[in-house]
Amino acid sequence: MSFLVTIVGTTLSLIMTILFAYPLSRKDLPGRSFLSFFTFFTMLFNGGFVPTYLIYTKIFHLSDTVWALIVPYLLMNAFFVIMVRAYINSNIPYEVIEAATIDGSNEGNTLLKIILPMSMPILGTIGLMTAIGYWNNWTNGVYFIHTNRDLYGIQNYLNSVLSNLAFLQSQSNPNVKISELPNISIRMALAVIAILPILIAYPFFQKSFVQGIAVGSVKG
Repeated sequence: MSFLVTIVGTTLSLIMTILFAYPLSRKDLPGRSFLSFFTFFTMLFNGGFVPTYLIYTKIFHLSDTVWALIVPYLLMNAFFVIMVRAYINSNIPYEVIEAATIDGSNEGNTLLKIILPMSMPILGTIGLMTAIGYWNNWTNGVYFIHTNRDLYGIQNYLNSVLSNLAFLQSQSNPNVKISELPNISIRMALAVIAILPILIAYPFFQKSFVQGIAVGSVKG
């Protein structure tokens, strides 16, 4: 479930982010200033936990579904949208887009054949950060998974193990020898298990990560 949620969530997040950021980077987009402000506004204010929880559970009915681990809080990040928009404006000359339009390219072809190939560094950067967010997330499982524990990912499982261990330590049961419970060793082993996939994946994204973070000027 952790791999499924991470792969599907990261893919959908990248698609939605580029589809939102590319129009915002176009100077001829009607209402561009309002949409940019609206995107930035969501970084400062939100509806709070209770209204958000009610919307996801009562309106969208995401409880006890795999989408409860993908959609809430993680599917699209306004900060990532702003990063991609800034990268497109700074590193992809607008003249390239105009030349493609003059040659008869529509917006879809321009996005797929020009914008995406030239935006791979920033997409790799936000893809890595999004994947880390999905892999490390355990709050969605706690908030939205109530009965179907088969949907638990590795982080929820590890959190459950640690909670059960803490519960056993708090009990005065003569059959349980607190000193024999492998508290520190279990925590260290679980930490290694949780971080190992990220350590394996990071070297493959390191180059794109460095290039994407260093959003610089237009390169000729």
